[in-house]
Amino acid sequence: MQRFSQKLAADLENRTAFLVQLRALLTQAQKILQGNQRGKLQELQVGIEEWVREVDEVGTPGTSICNPNLEASIELSHNQEQLQEGGPVDTNGGVDDNKKNGTPRSPLNPTVEASPSPLTTAPPTAQTPHGDELSCSTVGMGNSVSNAAFRGSASSFSAFSSDFELRNLEDFAEFLSMFFPSGLQELVKLRSIGRNAARLVIVRCFSIITCSLQQVLCQVYGEMHHVAESTMATNGEDNGLPSASFFVPLARDIRVSTNAVMKCLELLTAHCDVLSMRFAAQVCVDILKQLRQCVTLFVYRALRGELRRLRTMGIDAKDRDALLLDASRVRQSAKTRAKELQLLLGPSLLISIEHLMGIVRPTVRYLMSVVSFKNTVSSQEQQVLKNDVCANLFTLAQWVTPALLLRRRRQQSSSEDNLAKEREGDFASGRSPKTVFSLSGSLPELDGIEATHTFYYQFVCFVMDSVFPVVFSPEYTACVAQHCGDQNEGQLLAVRVLNDTIVQLAEREMEEFRHLLGCSAWRKRITEGILNCLVSLQPVVLEAGLETLQRIVVGCPESLGSEVGFVYTSGVFGLLESESTPPVMRRSLLRHVISTFFKPTSVPDEPSLLLRLYRHFDLNVQWHQLNVVQQAVATLSKTVRCAAPEDFADEKEVKNDSQEITAPRKSLPFLALQGLSLAVELLAVHIPRDGDAVGGKSYPMLRNRDDKMEEQRAVDIINSSPLKGIKKLFGVTDDEMNPGGHMNLAGKNWAHQHIPLPASPAIEEKVRRIVQFLMETPSLNPESVAEFLSHPAVFPLQVCRVFMEALPIAGRSLVEGLRKLFSVVQLPKEGQRIERLIEFFCSAYFKANSVDGIDIETFPFESENACFIMGVAIIMLNTNLHNPHAASTKMTDSSFCAQLRGCNEGKDFPERFAKNIFNEIHLHSLSSMKGFWSAGMSSGVRYASVPFPRKMDSIFFSSEERRELAFGVVRQRLLSETRELVYRHSNIIQTQLEEMKLRDWCCVTRDLFFSTWPSLCAVFGVAGHGAKVPEEALTLCVMGLRSSFLVATAFGLQTECGVSQLALLRMATFEPMRDVCHKSILEVASSPYSVSFSAPCWVPVVELLVAIRKQQQQQQQTMVVESESVFGRVEEFTRESCENDGKKATPAVTSVCKNAVREVLQGISTVLQDTSVDGETLSAAFYVLRRFLGYSLISHEQEQGAVVTNFINVRDFSNFIVPTLVDIVEARNGNGDGYMHLVVEFVVDILNTMWGSCICETKLEGVERHSELIKCFTFFQTCYDRYGASAEVRMHVLQGVKELVARTLHKVGSKKKRAMGFPSHTLFIMALIWAQLLQPVARALSEKDSLGTETCSLAVHILRKLVDLCCGTGGTTIGIHLQKKVRSVPLLLLMNVAYIGGMCSDVDSAQSCLAQFSTICTSALSQEETVSPEDELPLLDAADVAEFDPVRESSKFLLQRLIENVRQKPDVLVLHALERMSLLLCCHVQQTRTDVITALRALVVQLGPSQLQHLAVHLSDAVLKASLGHATPENTSPMADSSFVAHALFSLKTPFNMRRCSPTSFRATLPLVLSFMSQEFLTEVPLEYLDSVAAIVMKHCLVPLVVSPRSAFQFRATAVRFLMHCALLCVTRQTIDGRDSCGSKTGSSSSSIISISSSSSNTIAECVSLLLFALRVPVRFIVPDGADHAGRRWVKEEKSAALSEYMRKGADAIQALWTAEAYEVTGSRRSATLSGTGKTEANVEPEEIARTMRSSWSSPFGEVATDEQLVEYCSLMALLLSPLPKVLGAFPPQVFRAKNGDPTPHHSQQQQQQQEEEKLFDAVVWAPPPADHKLLKELVLETTGIFFSILWRVNNVAEMEKFMTRATQKGRDAPSICKSSALLPHAAIRGGLNAFLTLALWVDIPELRDVFVEILRITATVQKLTLSMREAQKMVEGAAETAAMQRPSPLEQQHIRSCNVGMYQELSSVVAHWIRTVVHQTDDMTSSLAATQRDELRSVAGDPEVFSGVVQLLTVAAGAVIVAVRDYLVWYIAAQEHETKQTTETFDPDT
Repeated sequence: MQRFSQKLAADLENRTAFLVQLRALLTQAQKILQGNQRGKLQELQVGIEEWVREVDEVGTPGTSICNPNLEASIELSHNQEQLQEGGPVDTNGGVDDNKKNGTPRSPLNPTVEASPSPLTTAPPTAQTPHGDELSCSTVGMGNSVSNAAFRGSASSFSAFSSDFELRNLEDFAEFLSMFFPSGLQELVKLRSIGRNAARLVIVRCFSIITCSLQQVLCQVYGEMHHVAESTMATNGEDNGLPSASFFVPLARDIRVSTNAVMKCLELLTAHCDVLSMRFAAQVCVDILKQLRQCVTLFVYRALRGELRRLRTMGIDAKDRDALLLDASRVRQSAKTRAKELQLLLGPSLLISIEHLMGIVRPTVRYLMSVVSFKNTVSSQEQQVLKNDVCANLFTLAQWVTPALLLRRRRQQSSSEDNLAKEREGDFASGRSPKTVFSLSGSLPELDGIEATHTFYYQFVCFVMDSVFPVVFSPEYTACVAQHCGDQNEGQLLAVRVLNDTIVQLAEREMEEFRHLLGCSAWRKRITEGILNCLVSLQPVVLEAGLETLQRIVVGCPESLGSEVGFVYTSGVFGLLESESTPPVMRRSLLRHVISTFFKPTSVPDEPSLLLRLYRHFDLNVQWHQLNVVQQAVATLSKTVRCAAPEDFADEKEVKNDSQEITAPRKSLPFLALQGLSLAVELLAVHIPRDGDAVGGKSYPMLRNRDDKMEEQRAVDIINSSPLKGIKKLFGVTDDEMNPGGHMNLAGKNWAHQHIPLPASPAIEEKVRRIVQFLMETPSLNPESVAEFLSHPAVFPLQVCRVFMEALPIAGRSLVEGLRKLFSVVQLPKEGQRIERLIEFFCSAYFKANSVDGIDIETFPFESENACFIMGVAIIMLNTNLHNPHAASTKMTDSSFCAQLRGCNEGKDFPERFAKNIFNEIHLHSLSSMKGFWSAGMSSGVRYASVPFPRKMDSIFFSSEERRELAFGVVRQRLLSETRELVYRHSNIIQTQLEEMKLRDWCCVTRDLFFSTWPSLCAVFGVAGHGAKVPEEALTLCVMGLRSSFLVATAFGLQTECGVSQLALLRMATFEPMRDVCHKSILEVASSPYSVSFSAPCWVPVVELLVAIRKQQQQQQQTMVVESESVFGRVEEFTRESCENDGKKATPAVTSVCKNAVREVLQGISTVLQDTSVDGETLSAAFYVLRRFLGYSLISHEQEQGAVVTNFINVRDFSNFIVPTLVDIVEARNGNGDGYMHLVVEFVVDILNTMWGSCICETKLEGVERHSELIKCFTFFQTCYDRYGASAEVRMHVLQGVKELVARTLHKVGSKKKRAMGFPSHTLFIMALIWAQLLQPVARALSEKDSLGTETCSLAVHILRKLVDLCCGTGGTTIGIHLQKKVRSVPLLLLMNVAYIGGMCSDVDSAQSCLAQFSTICTSALSQEETVSPEDELPLLDAADVAEFDPVRESSKFLLQRLIENVRQKPDVLVLHALERMSLLLCCHVQQTRTDVITALRALVVQLGPSQLQHLAVHLSDAVLKASLGHATPENTSPMADSSFVAHALFSLKTPFNMRRCSPTSFRATLPLVLSFMSQEFLTEVPLEYLDSVAAIVMKHCLVPLVVSPRSAFQFRATAVRFLMHCALLCVTRQTIDGRDSCGSKTGSSSSSIISISSSSSNTIAECVSLLLFALRVPVRFIVPDGADHAGRRWVKEEKSAALSEYMRKGADAIQALWTAEAYEVTGSRRSATLSGTGKTEANVEPEEIARTMRSSWSSPFGEVATDEQLVEYCSLMALLLSPLPKVLGAFPPQVFRAKNGDPTPHHSQQQQQQQEEEKLFDAVVWAPPPADHKLLKELVLETTGIFFSILWRVNNVAEMEKFMTRATQKGRDAPSICKSSALLPHAAIRGGLNAFLTLALWVDIPELRDVFVEILRITATVQKLTLSMREAQKMVEGAAETAAMQRPSPLEQQHIRSCNVGMYQELSSVVAHWIRTVVHQTDDMTSSLAATQRDELRSVAGDPEVFSGVVQLLTVAAGAVIVAVRDYLVWYIAAQEHETKQTTETFDPDT
């Protein structure tokens, strides 16, 4: 309290002294004016008297004021003396700590005495306190200050108040203007008194300001318990701090004092005499010093208070948690604290403190005006005064800020720990732009807070900058900068001061430098000063301005605002582009641009200034017009482009004074070219490293450029149509523009209180973004902004409300608020819009100031309406006073106040308030923003020379004068426009460099290059001038092009890359530049960045490499190193793309390398496709292609060590090179064999290398992953497909195929691979490749246009050579030794080629192809015998063989099946050869079919059992296919027909000349084939396999051939004949050969015979049964139902259950044959080594099936069989049944005892297994239904009954006619019955009945009785019919028959008689055979029947009916049957006697 009392007493003493001195001056003025009666002086005298009374009333202290005691006064005096001797605060503002240990410290900034001018001393005023005295009274104020003293009473503020009793100091300052009248004698005296009084007021004002500021610090940062007590006592609130209203009086005092100082300063600086000027200059210097000390001390102590607050809150620097605070949390806490202080202090106080800095500007302006006096007119006193002012101006420019003091203090203390240092920079980006400076030391007098963490200093600095933005040195520098120029000495001095200050800050105080540039107000004024220097014609000023600008740009690129950008875009570049700019100025500007923008950085990995400026300006979305870097490059580019070739030569400078020529200097175009070359080289430094292209990932800020362009277009629309542009840019809908329910606002004149709030948060956010856009976009036309904000719609007015609320108008006066508004908008032209805009502004202003802490003197409004009225009044006043078109009557202050009476809600506004507004508007108009958008912003319009339209002007003005005048116009226009842009809104987007990684800068580099490329591209076009341009300039062009080429390549900019390369090639046409350009191209191509080359870019590189290769062939070594580097780089790309393909390690890099290699190959493809190159060039190009395709890998093996393997880029060769080579073949076709030979030789070499590396040297990982490898070998196939019409192409393709296949076979047969073996999937890939290679050979053998030509002959030759090579025949085995299974693959493919040739070629070629099968089979069979198992390695198992779709990938599917058979079947070659040879039987050439049978006869003797069985299956298949064809004609699918599988294997279409023989043509071959199958073939089958092979032949070939509905009668007859022949052969071999083979062995031979016969008998039974059933003709189709023909009981409809079931199954089997293919019948596909899948479904109508079934008599339709059908039936039955008894008789009796299919007890295990396999086989494929001998017996008996019905049909013509009539459908004519002489029903009767006898003897003997009786009856009946007609007529009763017999013709009668005679003869033979058989079988000695069976047979033979029937045959016409009857009677008699004897012996006589 005592310390505070001392400070208070000091201020009271100062106030008392002020009042005393003021009264003395007023009293002195009264004495001067006494007795003077002049009007003006009388007014002054009255005023003096009033002020004397005012001073007297205030001067007497009251009782409420603290009365200091004597000790306090003595202590105060002691302190003052101490300060005068050397206190802690000097005149320069340096602040020092208290003295320690009695030794004072030296000040930080010692006082610099500018000159011994009296300005450094106090004015000669009695008892006036010095500035130092005034400042000493405030030193240390605020430390431990008690707030209670200030809260005691209201009168206690009078010690600090600026108020008198009724008026204040501001009123007194206005009153002092009366002391400066004009034209009076008392002028000098009054003016002197006025000057002294003004100085006294200024001193008092600063005392009040200082005390008020200290009071603020006491209230905010005083001791907490004192603050709490005072607050509770005053406000009754326990919050610890005063409210904002408490600071309103302090704010008023500061505002009034500031205004008083300003008015006093205005009075003192209004006169120009030397005395007044010296006095005014002295006062100005004192003001600046006092102000500097005041604000510096205030902010410094505020910083201390904030740090103390942090300590009071308990945050300790030693707390580790506090040290680890997050920077973002600190930043947020600082913002929160700043907002708390702003709310606490209130807006009025903050604005009052901010206005303190307004004193600096007029003060500096006056000092500069003093210095501006010209030396020629100024006196010596004025010159001394100028010198003194200059010295003081430099002294005041010494930099002093609170932050600087803190930093210097901290540099003396201990450093922070490492953690704090590392995290110090994190907070810098989040601080206020003008507080980037950091605090790194402890603060003095902080009571132990020296170790506070760095974050806390940053915290308090941020708070201070946000709350108290008052710093003297930056404000002073900014004010000085505004006076820069070249018009007078003052402006020159300002240039020097500004330059020195900037240089000092840039070199020593970088943080302060950033602080200076961080404030928009300072930055704008400094920029304005620099702009004034830039337009100066004096080189010194221009260079100083450029240096200052360069220091700013280079020193703080991140702190640059839009002002610097506008200086460059509108200033520097505008001057450079203007033609009227003097060359000297252009040179200086150009050097500045080059040295600033294109200066490289010295720190590695640090971005250059060019990139930082581009990121800062060009990528700033809000700065639409600021593309600084792009415009810089464009300006230099324009300088180069507009220059003539001779302008690049050096200039010779001539001095002005003499004609002496100095050393030559570079011209401006050359400098510009050099700068652009440096720019591109600078970009090349920041390209990605090691080819790591940026790719798709980019720096997010790069999107800003596109957004910027888009927004600029939107801004242009907004400037022309604001509403339309805003709606488009922000997506404002019509519903948002005028929402429903608010359409009645128009009637309310769109008042602000009726505008609703946004309907949703989304709309609210949209409004906020629009407001931000309107405020922060400098390129917006202010008039357009106002037009949108005042538009009568809901949404614009919502934006307007938020816009007004966002203006910083709180605490400001209404006039100041309007000035803020007019700084961003321009008043609309419509009165309603102006009123609406002012209404919304006044509403926002009233709302912003209706808060606590607002001074009522600046805001006396009672309502919004009152505020609006005042706003409108201000606008009208400004118009009245400053508009020249307004009324001539100007408004006065009294009239203005009169207009406002009662407008404040019925009250008057305070008179002082209204007059202050009037005075402010009167002195300074409300200057609204006036845009220049209507004049156009085009640089061409703005900077072009001003033409002189009048021709006579050339008489009066020289060209130089005209140029100077034009430059003056351009300079003035440029200066005004740039200044307008500079003072637009600007902000700084600060991004710490640490946040951007190197990759991000690479992205920025790419974007910069891309955006400036048009300018760069146009620049380096000077090469077009050719030799006219100096070589040095051309070198710069080459270097620039090389760098451009490199940068464009590094970033993958294809267009730019191509243009740069073409420019280099164009430059290479000049001889001096050729090697340099070529090396540049090759260097870029060999760099890692060439990975982004496009194909057009590779074309010149390839051409260079080709040229180098040709030179090497000519023994010229040029650029070998460069070319090898390119080859190495491409090999690296290829290796990366191929080896890492599919790996997950580097997918992005692999993808990039893939694209790179693809572009390389496309480039070389372009070169190869050039048809103008010769053979030598083509050969060199193939060499380059070979190098591009190949790459090597080093592998380490245990045996061989490091092994280098050469690989080929398989993927790209297949995708790009193969099509290219095919196109080359097309282009070179017909140009000679040389070109074709080169192409084929190259392809063979590449594919051979590929085969060796990819197949023989590496392990393939799967088939799917190597589709490209397979595709590579399609070259020959593609060439043959596209250009097969050319014989030249064919021959070369076939030769290439032969050579390549031979080489691949040699590689496969190498010793290494024979030792390793191949996996199955590798073998599969090999097969695929060989198949593709052999396809042209197959086509040459099959296509019609090649048959009989040299192509076909060559194909046959190649086939033979390759077969010999694989088989080791023909002397081609040198150096090749293939494994058996590997050898099988190419041989299988070759066999299919041979098959295609055999099917399609001419006869000679087909014979050659057929011979290859014999060669292959012979070789295979011979090697099976010679190769030992240990010599043949097993084929490795397949790990991952893919599954293929047999439809879409038929070739792969077939090859896969082929490889599987190679793995599973050792004899696959033989089996496949047999299949193909069998299919050749379907050939349409008879000679080929005959040759096949001949070849098979030769091969069959060499085949094994399984091979024979395989041959049987496929021969059967071929026979059925050739005989029956396909089930449907549409069945032409290669995969469904084995005949076309070979074509599918090679992906060939079936040729037209491949015509399979038709069934008609095959009739001639069928007997040969069936004869071979049933004789030679079955003869060679071993006996133990005979059953199975014979079963295949009979069941799956002969039987289907007979019973198939599609079979013709000729085929059926032949098949039946060979079926029975085959059956007889089997039985004969089994009986005879079996007995012979078993006779030499011990054991039971009969068992083996029985076993073999049993299997064959079952097969024969099934076959014959199905034939009998299938060929049967139902009796109801032959004769009427009531016909009493013989054997009608045998053909009855009621069948046994077994027969009925069999007939059902038989019908199904026959029906299945209708739609069955041959392979389904034979099962050939199951056993085939190469077969397809699928079947074309037969689409057959039911009627067609029925018709076919009726032809086979399996359908119950009521029609009559024709004679032709019956003839065929009888003929087939004759062939079938005639040999049947012999076949059945050869079977042993045991066969008939076993059921069909059941094994006999004598079956061996092998035979049982064979039978099981046959059953399984039959279950899968088609087979006859099972049938036993009993079923066969029934079917045979039914067949004989059918024969007898046919005989009845022949004999009964009349009944048949009636039957035909009844059977004919209604409406149709009954066909006449036609007797065929070929119808012989008796032809098969003997075989049938004899076969039945054989079967019945062993199956069912009792059935013989009825059958025998019926046969005897029939024989008797037929016997009678054999008599002559007359005899027959006598023997029969009735004449009906006689009439019937007379109807047939003689020929028919002859046929009837022959049928009856024949039938009788056959029946006689049957009866005789039956009787002999009965006699033989009943004899115990000769019978093979069992005893029971013999008894049954005796019973049957001895039956009375049998006996009676036999006896009836004894007639005259009996003939041969008589012998049989005799034998029967002899047997019967003997039998009866034997029976009588046995009966007699059995019974007793007595019985």
